[in-house]
Amino acid sequence: MNKFRLNVVLGLMAAMLLSLSSAYAQGSERTIKGRIVDGTTGEGLVGATVMVKDAATGIASGKNGEYIIKVSGATDQTVLVYSYMGMADEEVVIGKRTKIDVALMAGATVMEEIEITTGYGVVQKRSDLTGSAFQVNSESLVQMPAARIDNMLAGLVPGVSIEQGSDATRVRYTTRIRGDASLSASSEPLWIVDGVPIYTGDKTTVSGTNATVSPLSFINPDDIESMTVLKDAATTALYGADGANGVILVTTKHGRSQKTRLNASIRYGVSSLDNSTRIKYMNAEQWRGYAMEAWVNSGEKAENFPYRDNEYTTYTGVDTDWFDVYNDLGQTMQVNVSASGGNKNMNSYVSGGYFKQNSTTIGDMQERITIRSKTDYKIGRNVSLKVNLSGSYNNNDLFSANGLYTLSELPIYGPYEADGVTPRLYNYYYKKNAVTGEYELYKSKFNSNEVPNRMYNDDNQKTFSGDANVSLEWEPLKGLKFTTQNGASYTSTAEAIYYSRNTLDGMYESGLNGYSRRAGVFSLTANSINRVNFTAPLVNTKSVRWRLLSLYTRSTVQ
Repeated sequence: MNKFRLNVVLGLMAAMLLSLSSAYAQGSERTIKGRIVDGTTGEGLVGATVMVKDAATGIASGKNGEYIIKVSGATDQTVLVYSYMGMADEEVVIGKRTKIDVALMAGATVMEEIEITTGYGVVQKRSDLTGSAFQVNSESLVQMPAARIDNMLAGLVPGVSIEQGSDATRVRYTTRIRGDASLSASSEPLWIVDGVPIYTGDKTTVSGTNATVSPLSFINPDDIESMTVLKDAATTALYGADGANGVILVTTKHGRSQKTRLNASIRYGVSSLDNSTRIKYMNAEQWRGYAMEAWVNSGEKAENFPYRDNEYTTYTGVDTDWFDVYNDLGQTMQVNVSASGGNKNMNSYVSGGYFKQNSTTIGDMQERITIRSKTDYKIGRNVSLKVNLSGSYNNNDLFSANGLYTLSELPIYGPYEADGVTPRLYNYYYKKNAVTGEYELYKSKFNSNEVPNRMYNDDNQKTFSGDANVSLEWEPLKGLKFTTQNGASYTSTAEAIYYSRNTLDGMYESGLNGYSRRAGVFSLTANSINRVNFTAPLVNTKSVRWRLLSLYTRSTVQ
């Protein structure tokens, strides 16, 4: 019997050793971190993809191109594949490393075949351009966020950075093409939609309103056919000084010679903030323990601790997560309907869209209704006319909690009074009287509690935006084209702000009666471009190429 037990024990030990050996051979989980950059500029690539080769594991790089990926079953022979739109993939064997930095270069094959619509109104292959340009088509944009068109370029175009410029939810995204060009003047690129410039403000904002909702959020992204980023003087010369920071050409969809085609889509989404990136805070019990210890260590008596329950304010039993007070699940709904079609003499595209987004910041809402009509007429054999009309109505309720408050507010403070409904405006705590040395109740304004502002105040903007663009093209001889393009963009914004008498802002702005403010901003931009384009074939030993000559005049009134 003893011999049998010994054999069983030895057998189990052998099985365990075999299992450990097998697990070691298969590899273990390893964390790899590093940074992905543009090999030409050295800038971090946000949204670059890191995948484990022949596996479904992958992540996207974050701010400054930094990434962290956990690889299960990793061995020294495991391969990571790094990829980014418009750049060549890079495969790296991890070996024994835990940090891998990668520089990606432009993919020659992909970049050479892309056709670019330039500011001169012609289409050229990327390889034929002398300047720097990059185009993103509708197939690449279809899965992008639908709120605004500038944010859709994030992570798609090398050398272009899109960052939120302030704590306010939709005040502004900062768009930069190859960095800042000036310390004092604006570094924003020039946005052109179907040939008409859009005024997006100066260095920080569109003046006249308390907060700016970017005009780029008035455009329905579902109407976009392509976006072309022109980066240097060779490609932005047509726009003069206005294009000094680069130009982004937005081309909307158009009809084609085919039977009428109807398209309809409904999208609904839910969004949430990434809790894994949140700063870790003390809860009320932890904070109270450290605060009491510091209080006593400073030579004070525990019974004189300032944050004691009193007849006005309760501190014990309160444990507030201020991040949850201001943030919740966001919801987005988008409905788009479009019709396109035509014949040999006329092509037409008509669309309508409705978009509504309740932000992850509670109380912040965007609503947009858009219509667009784009018609191409062929008048005779050599003359064509294009008419593009669009309109957009936008309703925005603006609210953004100050980030400093959500990061630094004490968890022992509650946002509401004891009834759980009335927002708290004041906190009462004990403070030493400098004369008597006694601890007395002190009344303090609770300025960092923005729940009253969210509940009672109003900050609303209603904007109508309309664009009209007419282009006439005449081709008297093959390869010779005369084009005149005239357009206008009009924007009217009505802002309504109300500070309620139930908030500190309303009380101290004008007594106890509250405060109301109304403002209006109107912008009209007219643009006229006249071009003469001549193309002639030039045959060489490699291929048939085209020599292009362009003459143009351009004028803008704003």
